[in-house]
Amino acid sequence: MGNGFEANRETRTKLDAKEQYFLDRADEVVAHCRNHSAFVFLEAAALLGYLAKAAGFEGSKGYGRFVREQLQQVRPEYATFQYADGNEDLPEQMYYVLRCGLVHSFSLVPDKAARSHGGRVRSIVLCHRNAGLNHLSRHVEVDAAVFVAEDFAEDLHALVGRLFENARQNGVLANHIVRHLDDHPPISST
Repeated sequence: MGNGFEANRETRTKLDAKEQYFLDRADEVVAHCRNHSAFVFLEAAALLGYLAKAAGFEGSKGYGRFVREQLQQVRPEYATFQYADGNEDLPEQMYYVLRCGLVHSFSLVPDKAARSHGGRVRSIVLCHRNAGLNHLSRHVEVDAAVFVAEDFAEDLHALVGRLFENARQNGVLANHIVRHLDDHPPISST
């Protein structure tokens, strides 16, 4: 994802601190998987949405591009998953179901506006590893993408490292992330 120039030293120093913050948040998501709560998906979805926006991928189209360009580097199935009807729109379903539905409406059912733009009810099924399902496999009974909490959390952890490494090689991305995080500082317990 290079653009021909690296981030300068000051920006790289800021990126290092910001990366550690997000690695710590991703570690928390991984740790919260142990209690088998559905709320870990809320944390993961919020983290993914924040990273997409910080990297300059805004709105439904930007979010979809972020999943296809960044998250698929961690696990290609995010971009190549195919539903039984032939749709390969998992990034958009993630936007409508996880980001809009779960984060904004506390529900896996997309609202009327999201459905009018292509969000589908039951396009994503959530579970933990103890359910015995495979992450990003197709749940044939409801034609849904299976999201396994522990695998999704580990993918987000890997995404943080990859995104910030890309930013160190891409001054535009680096400056966008630093500027966004300065303008919209993420929550902190201190």
